[in-house]
Amino acid sequence: MAETEFALASNVADFSRPELLNSWTYFRVADFAGAVRGDLLYGTPKVYTGPLPFAPVEVRVADDGKSAEVAACIDNQEILPSQYDGNRWPNAVVFWVDLMDDGLRRVRAVGPPPEPFRLADGTELTAEYCDTVPIHRAVFEPVPDLAALGEKDRGDVVPPPSPSPSATS
Repeated sequence: MAETEFALASNVADFSRPELLNSWTYFRVADFAGAVRGDLLYGTPKVYTGPLPFAPVEVRVADDGKSAEVAACIDNQEILPSQYDGNRWPNAVVFWVDLMDDGLRRVRAVGPPPEPFRLADGTELTAEYCDTVPIHRAVFEPVPDLAALGEKDRGDVVPPPSPSPSATS
């Protein structure tokens, strides 16, 4: 859900949706809004044709239950206009998720797995491992409107509302 909400918000430059703010930490959402502002400032807007193709392969919950690592395989996220990003696909990532004071779990960070990252069966989570994992792709219907986003200016980006203390803790 978090990746879907990210793509939906980015495609229309509106980072105020409660579903987005319930999925990601406030600081991550503010970063997303800043990136779209930069794209609009430099005349390089982009829209996501769907959420990040993602296949979770393991979840590790901390002993205290307040955080988790979600190991996953991801594939290239298609954007318009199409760009070659130079990365190897599919690839391995970890989503770090925190249980917040308001009871919601929010993604705090996404990045490469710490090396070596061993799955429960002893297999190392690597890009080569992800070559063997089916990763499904979803697309938005209708296709997001790149021209409508391109007509916006950086001042049109709707930022996330100021956070409640429970959303940032």
